[in-house]
Amino acid sequence: MHCEVCRLLFRRSATTENEIDRLYKNSSSDAWASTAVLRADWEVIRTIITSNIKPGCSVLDVGCHTGKFLHSLGDAYERSGVEPNQVASVLASKVCQGPVWNSLESIPSDRLFDVVVSTDVIEHVKSPRAFVDRLLKVINPGGLVIISTGNASSWIPRLAGSNWWYCYYPEHISFISMPWLRHYSKLLGWEISH
Repeated sequence: MHCEVCRLLFRRSATTENEIDRLYKNSSSDAWASTAVLRADWEVIRTIITSNIKPGCSVLDVGCHTGKFLHSLGDAYERSGVEPNQVASVLASKVCQGPVWNSLESIPSDRLFDVVVSTDVIEHVKSPRAFVDRLLKVINPGGLVIISTGNASSWIPRLAGSNWWYCYYPEHISFISMPWLRHYSKLLGWEISH
């Protein structure tokens, strides 16, 4: 399905948000584990951070899983995470040597970060706009939010439609695109850099 106004592509999910949260919280801690030393997208994000953000700044990884990405930043940054899976969050906390909250809403209201990273999470949420708004609430003024996901406006999904491989995962319910980002950046004052 798609929204004519904002251009969001989405799947009507029969699973409620509470059921989805329960599944993430109780799934195996290696359910989304990568065998790669560092995923290619994480390598790009790590380079962006280490090239543009001075050491000592705070980095929050939303959907940090076991903390592999945070670990790749080394001790030069203050590292924190958000991870609903209880076993994975304990591992992430040990790896990043910082707090790992079970949800964005669990972060203390006075806690802000210089960089917020979220890889392969936005496609799991029913309202990507609300998700991005929430990320922006925990960022310091002038901070950086980095979101990585499939691009629903690239030529492969346009050609494949609902047969796009990203649609095969039942937990993928929202598919953002550049038109979606442009719509909300203009409406809400986000600045897009890519």
